[in-house]
Amino acid sequence: MCARGPARDSDGMPSGGPHDHATGTCAICARAIEGPALADHASARVFHPECVVAQAPEDALIRLLGFLALIATPTVLLWAA
Repeated sequence: MCARGPARDSDGMPSGGPHDHATGTCAICARAIEGPALADHASARVFHPECVVAQAPEDALIRLLGFLALIATPTVLLWAA
């Protein structure tokens, strides 16, 4: 058992409404956010719009490779049998 007590869902979360923490730090580049930000309400993280746009091609490539592996794996296994 932890000396602090059991962890709650709100541990580590900023207090206030969901948009009050929008002036925090970007979850991608860790720089301070000044101005508009994109927020992921499920994980309570905020991002610079520029960081999300820069990350999108890498994410798309990873998803494409995963999709190709999902299709190719059963084909290769059937072909090898």
